Amino acid sequence: MNVPSPAQRPSRLLALLLLPVVAATVAIAPQAARAATVECMLPGEIHTVGGHPTMGPRHPVQTSPEDCQQRGGEYTVAPAPTPPPPPMTPVADATPVRCLLPKQIRQLGSRARYQARSRVIRTTASDCQAKQGRVLVSKGKSAR
Repeated sequence: MNVPSPAQRPSRLLALLLLPVVAATVAIAPQAARAATVECMLPGEIHTVGGHPTMGPRHPVQTSPEDCQQRGGEYTVAPAPTPPPPPMTPVADATPVRCLLPKQIRQLGSRARYQARSRVIRTTASDCQAKQGRVLVSKGKSAR
């Protein structure tokens, strides 16, 4: 029968006590590394063109501060992710109306000028005002 000697008992007890500590450290280490993510600007690569060395453009990488320093980069703390935009709300004046747009002067080339006639379009009241138009009110007919 394999009975541990008295010299082996404390080392086994120590190993059993340290096992949860090591497991907790291994579980926490990746989270700490993720929390310390930085935006790192790595230097460009050196290329030789026609016997003359030239440096390529720098490129950004998200990594840990230690890795960035080892690779010779400069870093800043990575920005926090931005929240998604709020959902679109319906416009209050979504009812289409008839809009009379003003005359426009158009120029083709350096000499030819002519005046375009007024035109009527169907759009919302706020869009008509934004285009410097005039909302037409029709009597007896409903705007569709």
